[in-house]
Amino acid sequence: MYRWLLFFIPFLSLAITFGSHSVIQIIESITMICFIGLYFFIHWVIGERTSSLLRHPFSKKKEMRVYLVILFTFLVTGFSQLVIWAEFLTNGDFKDSALWKMIGLLSTTTMIGIIAWFRPLLIVLFILCIKRTEKKWPAVVLLLLFTLTFSLSGHAVPFNMVFSHFLHILATGIWVGGLLGFVIYSFALDQSSEKLKFIHQRLSWFSIVAFVLVVVIGFTGFIMSFAYIGTWESLTTSQYGDLLIWKIILFIVILMIAAFHRLVWLPKLNKAEKSLDKQKTFNKLVWTIRIELLVITAAIIIAGLLSATSPPGNPTDNIDQAPNQHNHSFIPSSDSSLS
Repeated sequence: MYRWLLFFIPFLSLAITFGSHSVIQIIESITMICFIGLYFFIHWVIGERTSSLLRHPFSKKKEMRVYLVILFTFLVTGFSQLVIWAEFLTNGDFKDSALWKMIGLLSTTTMIGIIAWFRPLLIVLFILCIKRTEKKWPAVVLLLLFTLTFSLSGHAVPFNMVFSHFLHILATGIWVGGLLGFVIYSFALDQSSEKLKFIHQRLSWFSIVAFVLVVVIGFTGFIMSFAYIGTWESLTTSQYGDLLIWKIILFIVILMIAAFHRLVWLPKLNKAEKSLDKQKTFNKLVWTIRIELLVITAAIIIAGLLSATSPPGNPTDNIDQAPNQHNHSFIPSSDSSLS
């Protein structure tokens, strides 16, 4: 069941070595959401003290494999970012020593360079915490720091925008992780009555959490959209605005599906008395969750494109056209030599 994740993400991460910033941003966004979400689902929705029978298919061994895949992905994407920037600044290739010097310079003097190695380091420490201690707070702190790196390397520069972006990402990761976790559960072959009862209890609890998360996502999304766009004209006349409109449309579709879950399928699941009826209702609910995840994936892809596109008023409209103008956090500090 985890094979698609173990091979799909590394394959994509290798493919983007010679790709664009937009592709890298999309891959990192999807991987980051899976990282945050799966940890939350396994350790908070399911719970660490839940019996192995009820935890299946989320075994400790498989969880570690997923984290290793995520580590590998960010090693490749981080290096790819540095290569793209070094090539842009030096016009060199892998045989050119100037390119490798530039990679070293970027790794120590720019936000994007520091984050390129800092994210994998955080993941390594996170894995060690998961394996060697039963306390949750060290892993949670590392995961929060990991999430913060996306806010610091994006468009959000003022503290209020960094905080809004941070909450937006964190809430999205937890929300999507819950949905993804229940979908993975649905593929398990041993749907006993005890397990169905457990899933039902967790699903009812998560539906309350999801409502709060959606409110946070909507509120922070509105704040950031208003700050980045500024005017209605910019919303309809810029590439950033066009992408944002599509993201808003997809978010509305997601809300409609989520409302359908809460108002239709969950009440039916609560009313089902026989195990067979619960199984049928749960399967129907899971199919709608799968559809919701597909729409969410499309929204995450657009979010990745947004992070690689300058908001209205920026000198350049695409990071792939002029990387050093896209975001000041990518540019080496003024006291650094680029020669």
